[in-house]
Amino acid sequence: MQTDLFQPFTTPARHDALRPVSGHARAGRQARAIRIQQSRLAGFRHHAGERLRSALQLGSELRLVREPDNAHDPYAVAVYWHHYQLGYLARRDNTVVARLLDNARPLRCTVERLYWQGPQAEIDLIIWLERPTTHNS
Repeated sequence: MQTDLFQPFTTPARHDALRPVSGHARAGRQARAIRIQQSRLAGFRHHAGERLRSALQLGSELRLVREPDNAHDPYAVAVYWHHYQLGYLARRDNTVVARLLDNARPLRCTVERLYWQGPQAEIDLIIWLERPTTHNS
């Protein structure tokens, strides 16, 4: 039985070109992804937040960057949209993601919820673990 936490979906083929899955990527092969976690973005107002407010949308693809030498958190995972840092995964949510990134597991991150209240923002993210689709020949 599948729970809501582990909700698979098929990513569009264009993601294979941008971020190949493990092994030898074949042209046109799609990856399957498993939703592993929902997290809150921390520190948005301290980074590029206000400048990106109108550009960031639901479903936006974000990039996760591990910062193992971060002085404040040994499991720090920075979140980027294009070349702009948006903030970090909340400390309470970053350990599993940090360990997956340390082990070179292919992860994706998307914006699930945006809530603006004056200069404050609440941004919820979904972290996806990509895995290759098996093909029987």
